[in-house]
Amino acid sequence: MKAIASGPRLTKTISGSGFTLIELLVTVLVIVVVSVVAMPSFTGFADRERLSSAAQDLYAQILNARAESVARSAPLFMNFDADGSSAWAYGVSQNGACDVNAAVVTAANACVVVLDDGDGLLDPGDGSVDAADLMLRRYLATAHPGVSMSIVNFSSGGTSIRFDPIRGTSDAADIRLVSEEGLRLTVRLGLLGTPRICSPDGSVDSYSELDCT
Repeated sequence: MKAIASGPRLTKTISGSGFTLIELLVTVLVIVVVSVVAMPSFTGFADRERLSSAAQDLYAQILNARAESVARSAPLFMNFDADGSSAWAYGVSQNGACDVNAAVVTAANACVVVLDDGDGLLDPGDGSVDAADLMLRRYLATAHPGVSMSIVNFSSGGTSIRFDPIRGTSDAADIRLVSEEGLRLTVRLGLLGTPRICSPDGSVDSYSELDCT
């Protein structure tokens, strides 16, 4: 009789330590629901971060070009190929009309700056004396997938911004960036050469809308 009585107790203990099929299904369902709810938030966060990264990188390059122009006592230029698509490019150069699509330093009108390598030969900027002195300064949309760019209000009347080495001033310009989800940021450059990032429609709340007015 004792052996018979011990069987049910053993079975009950084993079944109580695991999960029933219904419990497993409920757990899986909860995980699926949480994932579905969280996915839009994660996607929106990633979209906003890609847009912000593109704006911050451009902002930093503008500041760097301005400072470098003053340090070199020579004008520097930032040229753009940006028509509102996500296949844009811009470059920094001593050449006011550099070709942002030129991928090597020796290409005609490549966006390069001269950096003396100390060998006693200084290139004028076209690779004719020492191509090792040339640094390609070209920045592509591929670093910020899904972000489109357009340029407006360029006081130069073209697609380039000139940085003045004497006063640290520049041409005025607006560079507009739009994410895949439609979020908008503008990198605005005034004649004093100081850039700022703003959100023209308030879609990115970490940036001021008023700075765009």
